[in-house]
Amino acid sequence: MAQTFHMHSFPENSKSGGPQIGDHISDWFIKLLEKYPDVVSNVLATYIESVITNPIREWKAVDEKVAIAYAAKYDAALFAKCNKSCTDILKETIKADDAVGMQIRTLELIERILQQETHVEWSIFRHDVSTKPREVALIGETILCLNDRTFTVRKKASQVINLSLKQGSPITIRILQECLSFAQYGNEEQNPSEPTERELQLSHEKPGILQYAYSFEGHEELEPLVKKMPQVIYERFVDSNNGPARCSGITLLERLVLTNQRIIYDTNYEREFSCFAVDSLSSVRKTALESLDTLLQTYCNCTILIDLYCRLWPCLLNDEDIALQKLALHSFNRNVLMNIQPLEYINEPRNRLPWRILSTLLTVQPRNYIQQRLTLLLQNENIVTSQLVNTIISYLPTAMATEAWTLLVFISSRITNNLDSLITTFNGLSSYNMKSNQLLALELIIYCLRNFSKSALNQLFTRLLSALRSGSIWLALVSPAVHLLNHIDRLSHSQGPQDSIYEENWNVQLLKDVTEAILNSMDNFQEEHIRMASLLGTYTELVSKSPEQRADVQIVKFVLNYLQLCSKLNDSSFDTDNERNLNWMVVIAGRLSLRDNSLANKLSRIYGQILSKNDRPQLINSTLIGMNDLGKKYPTILENNMKCILIKLYSKFATTRVRTYRCVKDVILAGNIKLKGPILISLLAGLVDDSPEVAREADAFFIRYKKLYDKMLFHHCLKECPFDFNDQAFLKGSTRLDASFKSPLKGAGMAKSRRLIYNHIIASLDENTLLLYFGQLKLLAEKTKDKEFIKSDGALDVIVDLLFIMRRICSCTKAKGQQSGSQADGGNDDGAAEEETPPAPTQQEQLPTTSAEAASARGRGRGANRRDTGEEPLKQLERCLRYVPETYKNLNTVMNPELQQEFDQFCLAMTLRFSNYTDFAQPAEFWKKYKQVKANNKPKSKRRRLNEDGDVADDEDQSAFGDSDSDSELPLDRHTLTNSPHGGPQRRGGLDVLATELIFQQHDW
Repeated sequence: MAQTFHMHSFPENSKSGGPQIGDHISDWFIKLLEKYPDVVSNVLATYIESVITNPIREWKAVDEKVAIAYAAKYDAALFAKCNKSCTDILKETIKADDAVGMQIRTLELIERILQQETHVEWSIFRHDVSTKPREVALIGETILCLNDRTFTVRKKASQVINLSLKQGSPITIRILQECLSFAQYGNEEQNPSEPTERELQLSHEKPGILQYAYSFEGHEELEPLVKKMPQVIYERFVDSNNGPARCSGITLLERLVLTNQRIIYDTNYEREFSCFAVDSLSSVRKTALESLDTLLQTYCNCTILIDLYCRLWPCLLNDEDIALQKLALHSFNRNVLMNIQPLEYINEPRNRLPWRILSTLLTVQPRNYIQQRLTLLLQNENIVTSQLVNTIISYLPTAMATEAWTLLVFISSRITNNLDSLITTFNGLSSYNMKSNQLLALELIIYCLRNFSKSALNQLFTRLLSALRSGSIWLALVSPAVHLLNHIDRLSHSQGPQDSIYEENWNVQLLKDVTEAILNSMDNFQEEHIRMASLLGTYTELVSKSPEQRADVQIVKFVLNYLQLCSKLNDSSFDTDNERNLNWMVVIAGRLSLRDNSLANKLSRIYGQILSKNDRPQLINSTLIGMNDLGKKYPTILENNMKCILIKLYSKFATTRVRTYRCVKDVILAGNIKLKGPILISLLAGLVDDSPEVAREADAFFIRYKKLYDKMLFHHCLKECPFDFNDQAFLKGSTRLDASFKSPLKGAGMAKSRRLIYNHIIASLDENTLLLYFGQLKLLAEKTKDKEFIKSDGALDVIVDLLFIMRRICSCTKAKGQQSGSQADGGNDDGAAEEETPPAPTQQEQLPTTSAEAASARGRGRGANRRDTGEEPLKQLERCLRYVPETYKNLNTVMNPELQQEFDQFCLAMTLRFSNYTDFAQPAEFWKKYKQVKANNKPKSKRRRLNEDGDVADDEDQSAFGDSDSDSELPLDRHTLTNSPHGGPQRRGGLDVLATELIFQQHDW
């Protein structure tokens, strides 16, 4: 064996340059095993151990795999002929924590063994043959490797399990399938008393639990490991910072779910998987979409999979990777278009899948966005056929009518059929419940205008004109109906002769007829308010689109008088009809006032009264839209009414707060209003709103604003906000921007909210900017020396906030500086092949050296500039340390237990973070007690390890700084890091962050 060891690097089926089939040395050893079993079995066992623990150094990776294949061959022969196995050796080598290569080779051999069907070929002495399959121990060790600290080992272990489920031996597949199928992942002790409607729906479709019927011994060893597998995959793969790890996790989860569908329902599968829609790597997004496609082919009736698909797929339609856009289009074709079958086959679950997908898409995603992207992507594709269009049209009279109309709109750019039959279908949509279908039908007709005959369009034109003239059309249909009439009119002119003198004036005549009808119906408004709504809607649509037309004075006066009358009513005086009437009157008045400056200002005052006295979400939304439209043309209107708009940010209704935030965000991003004073404070307060949607709107707004206007916004906020939040002036002698404004974040009761905002700001700033903040120590000493400031209301809250910010900076900058070091301690844990550049290392805290020494230390290269920029903040910190004892002395007269605790925590954090400066700071007596605490809090070990839950035990430093979990919490984490019903915190992100951004919701009449 020693002489022929190197020959085991040649493949057994070599065609040239190596031995032919049947001539390999391994076959000779196996034949020799039958003659001399005792001696040769020891030789083969030695070979297997040598290949795993000490292969030839000159071998390449390919050579090692070939040698491991022979090891598996020898092991199969030993097991079959001698009842011996290398399982015990593999169980030892797999635990070699300091030899990743050995672990990988072990897993490679386990993979080979699990694919081979081997049995002990003994006819007698069967009592010596173990009844427990050896695959049980190998599978158990492989599952444990999923939680290894090294990503390479975890990835290989996932590949072994995945391949074993697909191509394993019969006994291997049976063991894995039984363990996965019989495992109960849910927590039976936690039963919600009042399940939601969705939970009830999922409970009906979730498959039942299979009864235990294991066909092999040793299942009790695998049961606890298999039960923890999904959670281990979520924590060690899905939540990893490594892109390939996330891809491996998706692939492994797919294989597990194909074996046991209950994993989808009983674990955090939905929340964990939903984050892949916005993953930073295109390979991860692609793998996620392909996984969903595969699972939908098997579980086409699974609500969770459909919901995930409807959140992931739309995001990929506009992906930065063009190839992914095409992949998303083909996925839509495969899951929706190709599954649309004639109506008689609708009872089959697979044929209901496209309609369920369309129904969910209309619920969670903006339809206009999907239509725009599909229109663009379908330009060069021929997946829309005439037969498909006819099949979709056959569903229009059914319960899937809305989905059918929507799908026709989506593919309208590729429709070539004659659509005259849709006119008859549209005429039959008279029920109020079919309002949305009528809107979709009008939109489809506009897109496919050339697919209709002239007689059909003439019939439709006459019918719409009559309905608008008589006021018998729903208000929501007025605008698309007038839009369609204009399209038909332009099509008629485009097809007529160029020298034609015939001029159609249908719009002028329609405006005249509608005006007369409105004037005649004013006195009977209460009895004819539905008809009046339609007529006024038609009137404003025609007037606003005709520059030469002016609004009728009587009609404008009537609308404004109605608004003034309703604006005087209290919120309790409104009923449903009053609210609905006022709702559309607000919009109509706004459109009529756009061209008149004085009228617009008069109307804005009425809008302000409505905002002040009402808190109904839909009415507030309409008023804000009207105010916003007026403000775009007359910016002073927004400035004059901003106070009453900001009040709505503190409404008791989350919907009102969301829509108000969007309105203010819209006008600021448009450049109509400056972000300062009360507006800035109110918008920052949105980060800590109880509604997760408001908090995400706030986060998205500040990201966008910093990118467009002021990159240094948060840099200034961190300095000034502790004063503004507590109604204090930032500089001595200065006055606040608006003395009448009272900060909603003032007081000790709002300290938690203020700290959340500070944490959000700190998390978005770079390390040098944070270190420069210690220049505030001088300002803090000056403020505490000012007796007038110290005695003012809110002054101590300002001081506590400043101390908290500087304490958090100590903790955050240390964490950033140690990031690369901790990563090195953990091998290639999660850092290999990630897309982001690691942060710059922290500047060493040493006393300044001579210029020559500094020049030689800086050297050349990319790190030189980073070291230069880090030097100045630390010099400033060294100079400002003298203000800490001075500040403490100034606070002696107002010191209380809370302030004392915050000051001590701040000083301790400074001592731990900047020990090379505080050790020499004066007076030494002041810092002495904090140095003693530092000596007692030294961490015992910096070795990285995994605790029993699989997490890295690295929280010692944070506790040393005096930071609790609440001190480091971020605003958005409150809405995403809630405890799951299956134990453990849920992952950041998830379903709530995936919806495509809507700048403003379309108005609902």
